[in-house]
Amino acid sequence: MPAVSLIVDAKLQERFIPLWLEFERRYHDRPDVAFELLNEVRDIDPKLWNDLAQRTVEGIRAKNPTRKIILGGTRWNSAAAERERNSVLRLELSQHAERRQPVQSRR
Repeated sequence: MPAVSLIVDAKLQERFIPLWLEFERRYHDRPDVAFELLNEVRDIDPKLWNDLAQRTVEGIRAKNPTRKIILGGTRWNSAAAERERNSVLRLELSQHAERRQPVQSRR
């Protein structure tokens, strides 16, 4: 079993997505708030993480298409894991490109 049972437990996922939708409801008028769905995801099947992240992002985007969402790969948020590319992250980046808005980072 993966280190994070959320990834394979449908009942936990049924709670996870609505939790993020509640955060969106609560912080809807706060564009300065960014969401990080999970911090340092590791030791799980990237396809399973991509599926859960995709469904969660779609739910948030339905409520707020401009919410900043941080998504990491399945190796402690390392973008260097080429074979595990996060399809949701690519989706987010392409949506920013379509809106001609740069992905912003704070330093």
